[in-house]
Amino acid sequence: MKTTQSFLLGVAAGAVGLYISQKSVPKTQYISSEKVLKKVKAVFKAEGNLSGAWIEMRPQSYVKKPFTYDIYRGGVQADLGTGTMKPYEFIADCKTGIVLDVYPLPNS
Repeated sequence: MKTTQSFLLGVAAGAVGLYISQKSVPKTQYISSEKVLKKVKAVFKAEGNLSGAWIEMRPQSYVKKPFTYDIYRGGVQADLGTGTMKPYEFIADCKTGIVLDVYPLPNS
């Protein structure tokens, strides 16, 4: 009987410890990729015409020394006042939704 009580006490203590540790460690919260894409599209639409857009749904690791970010990568096809649709790619921080970089892609 004493062994059973010790075992159950140990299991209960372990469960309580696990519960407390899970509550005390903050979880990484990402902004949804759809929200990031919607924001990027709105900015491009304000600057010109937009014919298409995409975003990768899974976060990726991105290193821009000395920083490392969890990012979403995406792209748009837009005319920013040149009269020609051009492809652009963007990189956005998953945690804040801030666009870290936008650059034109070579025409394919």
